[in-house]
Amino acid sequence: MKRRPLIFAVVAVLLSAAAFKVRSDVSKIQRSKPGGVGFAMSHKPGVGQRAVLLQRWTTTDKGLPMTTTRVVLPANDTLQAAYKNKSGSPPEHFHLYQSSKFTTIRGKAGYVLDGVESVLEPGNSVTLPHLHPHTFWNAVPDEETEVQEEIVTHVGNSTDFAGALETLFGLSRDFGGLDNVNPLQLLLTFQVATC
Repeated sequence: MKRRPLIFAVVAVLLSAAAFKVRSDVSKIQRSKPGGVGFAMSHKPGVGQRAVLLQRWTTTDKGLPMTTTRVVLPANDTLQAAYKNKSGSPPEHFHLYQSSKFTTIRGKAGYVLDGVESVLEPGNSVTLPHLHPHTFWNAVPDEETEVQEEIVTHVGNSTDFAGALETLFGLSRDFGGLDNVNPLQLLLTFQVATC
């Protein structure tokens, strides 16, 4: 029975060392400045979504933290898509603390919210509430679609969701795609985004 505390101590030290290593690696990744150079994320270099951080650390009329980004969904990017014939689609997912308001700027953005599929025409918006499963994609096969996304944090203390997105896009760039990133580093990035 005396071995159990020793094993827990060794595991705790190893996890702490791994977390320190990942945090130091993440701090070296270039981050874009609001309104500055954009960032891109994909599983392979040269393809995938591109985004520009427009505004960070603003607040809604209710005082909730909000970040605004522009996201360009690629045309004909079925290799990177989680779903067949849905270019640029991430796997269906939900956010613990953040809701997103998508507004189509150009092209058409398809999305699934709570199992219902729809398409946004230019100028139209949809709010994807936190804790509701969703995904999105470029619904125009031969041209890019651009959307503006307003990310609002509702509960908890996760106010740097945009920083987590920047980190993912930076990891994708620096490692030649997300497939080449240490899975522990990805998990810790997501964990930081939800604290």
